[in-house]
Amino acid sequence: MVKRENTRRRKRTRKRKVSQSGGFCAPCLMGPLFTAAGLGTTGYMMSSSSSSSNINGKKSVKRNEKYQITKNGKTHKRSFKQINKRVYDGKKMIEYDNIQEANKAYNGLIKKCKAKGFQKC
Repeated sequence: MVKRENTRRRKRTRKRKVSQSGGFCAPCLMGPLFTAAGLGTTGYMMSSSSSSSNINGKKSVKRNEKYQITKNGKTHKRSFKQINKRVYDGKKMIEYDNIQEANKAYNGLIKKCKAKGFQKC
């Protein structure tokens, strides 16, 4: 009886060299972006913090974002918070059934408010 050693075939992998083809590179766009930002009369500030942990198999999420917009001399401030299944939009706190729904609602709330300029949200 002949003993066979290592009868598995190895898969061959190919390494691809990736280079940019078409489009714009980030450093090329920086100049026009800063110029466009300086011309408008709208000032925009944002600060955010988030933490996520998994304690004893239970996921915990805390997110906080604050926005401040100065538009035509008027300052509008909004803050959004998510603590696990609860989402606070600056006026009221809503509790959802699970964290995934709360994440979706939190992201949608911020997206909607950005689109309206943080005035009617």
